[in-house]
Formats: sequence, C-alpha cells, structure tokens
Amino acid sequence: MKVHTFDIIVVGGGLVGFTFALDIAHKTPKLSIAIIDYKPVLALADGVLDSRIYAVSPHNVDYLKSLNAWPNEGGKVGTIDKMDVYGDSNGCIILDKRDSYQVFLSKTIESNYLQQAILAQLSELTNITFIYDELLSLDYLDNNKVKLGGANNNYISTLIVGADGANSFVRKAININAKQIGYPQHGIVANFECEKLHNNTARQWFNNGKILAYLPLPNNRISIVWSCSDHQELLDLDTYDFENLVASASGYELGKLTLINKPQIFPLSLYLLDKVYASNVVLIGDAAHTIHPLAGQGVNLGFSDARVLAYELSKLKSYQIADTVVLNRYSNKRVMLVRKMQLTCHALQGLFSNDNSFVKTVRNIGLNIFNRVTILKKYLISNAI
Repeated sequence: MKVHTFDIIVVGGGLVGFTFALDIAHKTPKLSIAIIDYKPVLALADGVLDSRIYAVSPHNVDYLKSLNAWPNEGGKVGTIDKMDVYGDSNGCIILDKRDSYQVFLSKTIESNYLQQAILAQLSELTNITFIYDELLSLDYLDNNKVKLGGANNNYISTLIVGADGANSFVRKAININAKQIGYPQHGIVANFECEKLHNNTARQWFNNGKILAYLPLPNNRISIVWSCSDHQELLDLDTYDFENLVASASGYELGKLTLINKPQIFPLSLYLLDKVYASNVVLIGDAAHTIHPLAGQGVNLGFSDARVLAYELSKLKSYQIADTVVLNRYSNKRVMLVRKMQLTCHALQGLFSNDNSFVKTVRNIGLNIFNRVTILKKYLISNAI
C-alpha cells in the first residue's frame, strides 16, 4: 500500500468537516490538508428536494459568508422571521425577529445545496486533497504522528480531525468515552407543499410526548421533523393518510399538505463527552456531541466547533498544530457550552414527555409567562449558537 502524508487530515466530508477544512485551509495556506470520506458528494438532480433541511443561525450564516461558502439564495434558501411554539394545553411562546436585533431568526437550507457551495470553494484550493477510502484502523506512531489505515492506502498526519458523525470511527478508535442517552423515539423528516401561506414562520408543537416542527422553505413549502415513538406506524401509512396525520397534528395550521418526497427516519440519542481530543486527534460536530433536534441546533454547534478549532490552530506554527495545550483549550471552550445546550434540550424533552396533569399545567403556565417577558425572549434569540 502507498503511504500519503499530510499536515492535517479531516475524516468526514459532511457540512462541518468541509467547513473546518475550508476555514483552516484559508488561514494556513502552507499546510497540506486532506479530507477523507468513503464516497464523493454528488449534487442532487435539478428539482429534487433534499430531505435533510437545516436551520442555520445568523451568526453561522455570517461565518459561511466570510468563507464565500454561503450559496446564492434565489429560490433555494428559506427564511425564518418568526417562531411559534405551542405547548399541549394552550401554552405558547412566540419569538419574532423584532424581539431581537437580528434581520432574521434563521435561514433554512437543503444540506446538499449548502454542501455543494462549500465543496466549490474547497475545490479551488491547492492545499486541499480529496480522498475516497474506507478507514479500517488508527494508530499512534513514535514520531508523534497518526496513521490511518484504509482499504486502499495508508495516511499519516500530524493532526487528525474527526468530523465523521454520531457513529464516529475516529471517536471509537481513540477510545474517548461517550455517555449515550437513548431516547424512546425516532425523528421523521419529510417535505411538503402547503395549502396556506407559511409566512416565513417556523412552528413547533409539544403534544403527548411527541414534538412536531415545521420549518418554512421557499415556494411555500415546509420541512418537518417529528420526534415520536410510533415512527414505524406512521411510516407504514399510505401517502394520503400520512399527509392528513401531519396536517391534523398541527390543527391544519397550514391547511392541506402535499408530500414531496418519501419520509426518512433517524434514531435520537444524546452523546455526552467530557473532552473532545486525545493526543493529536480531535473531534468536531456530531462526532463530538449529539443533541435532541427540538431546538434545531445540531449543525450550528458543529459550525461553531469548526470556527473555534480553526481559529485556535491558525495561531500556531505548522509544527505546533498537534499541541495538546491548544487542543485542550479548544476542548474546554466547546464542551461546557455544548453541554449547556444539550442538557437544556434534554430537560425540555423530558418535561414535555411527562404526562402528569400537574406537570402539564405548570409547564404551559411557564410558557405563557415566558412569552410575556420580552427581555427573556431577546436573551433566548441573541444567545442562539
């Protein structure tokens, strides 16, 4: 097998891995950087809507724009100007861009569309190499390097950045302990055309342990994320019944819904890590943390990881990029902030899964009280990742 050597290897060609690679390649153009994934990212055919939709915070939209990686919005990017959150007994919080100093609350975008925009920028850089291989092993070498063993070749690097998702090969290979909390639910994602105008409003309903979210898309479409325990029963419904069930779960807020693509499911779990590096291997994105999707913050946390790590590494000389003092500083900066968001979402999920009548009453009163305090709503919006 051939051996290929790089200064930094990013394992994982998703949104977060791509963004980190682009950022650090701009900041340190003399470093050689490889991105390893098992297959290339292909653009979806025209007219095909990706089932994976993300709500990207204003801070991270600005970050991607600073890298020239935010795509042309014409007809492909939605805007969230307002968010209505409903409890299960007349409780409600309404968040509006006018409650903050933001021009918008979030931008909604297809994963593949954003990924292609970042890929286009990466492809113009001479210090980026794309590698497609299945990784089988990770070993520390005596010269403070790391070797990745692939099915086709071997790869040696000073620093490995694991951005390979919740089931991270890198995290498992370096034996970082992750406390996993499984939820008795799966997430269902699907896209719909709406009978009524969504008016750039995101909506979310907490109802009998289920959490249903509507994200506005261009052309009066929405993407849903439905966290529920009876996911298989819902997927077994025919298209007409599924459309009606999703519409009725919102009280027909947007009228009749017409399904655009086949619903997809994904398991829900919480990964808690006390540190996100070991020697000269560091984790970002879902490899470092997962979170319940109720707040839509998963990808935003990952983008923040990428930004902070690239900034910390850019201050170093090339021979210092695996400095554990710096990696520890990155870990300390991210773990506590991420943990705060993880546990907040976890607590909310637990709170609204409790069917005790007293708890139901208290939580809905709490929503209504919160909704009346403008300064709290400003704080919530301004502190989004």
